[in-house]
Amino acid sequence: MKLALIAVVVALSLSATTLASVTAQDQASVGVDADSAGNTATSLGDLQHCRRVEVNDAFQIDVYGVDIPGVVGFEFTVNYDPTILEVTAAKTEFLLAANQGSQIVDFTDDPTQDGNDADQIPDGHDGSFTVAATDFGPAADESGSGVLAAISLRALANGVSTLALSNVKLLRTGANGSIIPVEPIGYSEYFVGTGANANIGVGEGCTPPLPTTLEAPTPAPTSSPSPGASGQTPEASGGSPAPSTEPGAEDGGNASPGQGTNTGGNQVNAEGGDDTWIIVVGVVAGVALVSAAGAFVWQRRRRT
Repeated sequence: MKLALIAVVVALSLSATTLASVTAQDQASVGVDADSAGNTATSLGDLQHCRRVEVNDAFQIDVYGVDIPGVVGFEFTVNYDPTILEVTAAKTEFLLAANQGSQIVDFTDDPTQDGNDADQIPDGHDGSFTVAATDFGPAADESGSGVLAAISLRALANGVSTLALSNVKLLRTGANGSIIPVEPIGYSEYFVGTGANANIGVGEGCTPPLPTTLEAPTPAPTSSPSPGASGQTPEASGGSPAPSTEPGAEDGGNASPGQGTNTGGNQVNAEGGDDTWIIVVGVVAGVALVSAAGAFVWQRRRRT
């Protein structure tokens, strides 16, 4: 599920330090509602973080935002147990499309197709599903609370699966038309704040998972050679090669599984930590320009 998210910003006298100056002061939060009943694009009903279904049941869950100061685009990954659940569809024209003049372009994974990854499994069946969309229209940023995306799932087998959010990105319009993240830390493009996951019990009851703190993915560790007695690596001094300390180094796997989540004992694939990225470019225009021009482009790296 390689997904590239590119934000290009052209603004009047916008310095490259704009992103760093933003502080996490908006107190927004995101979460998974296990039962979409009562939710609308711009309002939320009684949020449920635990739900029982039966094998072969088809049902919908919502990924929602609360007290969002503004949003012009978003991206997140929902991680789940693929032996218990499968994703069948997703929609994104809710809060993002609430204002008149919105023009939504959806970059969400196709659940029936395998993304540009190594597992060769359709994206709706491999344990992680990435949803992304942006508003290209002239409408003002949407804000407040409401549904970001609705995801349809089907129960495959008995058990409990956590629906865990990771790699969340919320973008909004900042000063001078610049595009900035909601709740960033420094130059991080990832949303940092409170997250609420959900549990789905298939054929059995469940309890809601504890709230979590959404953070940027941990970078993949890099291995360094162990120095020999003379400062040489074991290979250089004729010894046996030192074992790699990087997970997945021998099989070519991704060392970083993405943002860590508490899955309650269920194995989920938090793929996408290194597969999604954002570039924010501030180009200083001349003082003589009459007004700032902003363009925000998201581009998905198409599957090969």
